[in-house]
Amino acid sequence: MVDSTSPGEDVGQDVPDAEDIFTLPDSYYKLTLLVETGEGVSCDASVETPCLDSAMCCRYEFFRDLSASQTAVSFGATQMTSAVSLGISDTQYTPTFASITLNFGILVGSAEAPPTTPEAGSYPFSGFEPTVRVSLHSKDFSSKSEGAQGTVEVAEWGSEPGDLFIGTIDGTLIQVAEKEDPLRCVVEGEFRILLPGDEG
Repeated sequence: MVDSTSPGEDVGQDVPDAEDIFTLPDSYYKLTLLVETGEGVSCDASVETPCLDSAMCCRYEFFRDLSASQTAVSFGATQMTSAVSLGISDTQYTPTFASITLNFGILVGSAEAPPTTPEAGSYPFSGFEPTVRVSLHSKDFSSKSEGAQGTVEVAEWGSEPGDLFIGTIDGTLIQVAEKEDPLRCVVEGEFRILLPGDEG
C-alpha cells in the first residue's frame, strides 16, 4: 500500500464554520466527537455538554485539510496483494490530543482479499471495515466494539487516483476495554478524499 503517513506535519487546524462551506478544500475530513465523561475522562466546563442518555460529554471538533498534504492518507495496493484499500490515520494536537483512524477497507478485491467496501452505499458499524477508531483522554473508542451503533455512508465511491471518495459518519463508538460499563463516544462528521497517485 502507498502509505504517505509521516510525522512533523501541521499540529492542528481550525474547523471551518458552516458559512465557509464553499471554501472547503478539495480533500478533507471533519469530525465532531462527544466523549462521555467518566473514569479518566474530564474536561473544562467550556467544552462540557449534555449527551446520550442524560450523560455529560466533552465536545471536540477536528478538521484536516488533506489537499494541502496527503500525509494522513494511505491508498493503493500492498506488496502482499493486489487488493486496493483506503484509510486515514491522523494525529491531532488541538483542541486536544487525539489519534483518528478511518479505515475504509478494501475497495477493489483480489483472489486473496475480497472487497469490503466495493461501491457507494450504507455500511453499518460492525466487526468489518469500514471502521472508525479514535483515541483521546488515553482511551480507545471503536466502531468494532460490541454495542457500537452507527453508519459510514459512502455517497461517492472511487478507486483510481484522482477519483473522489465522499461520505459521512454518524454513530456511537464504544470504549475498547474489558469492563462492564465501557465509556461511549458519539461521532459525527464527513469526509471528501481526492485519491492520491503518482505524479508524472
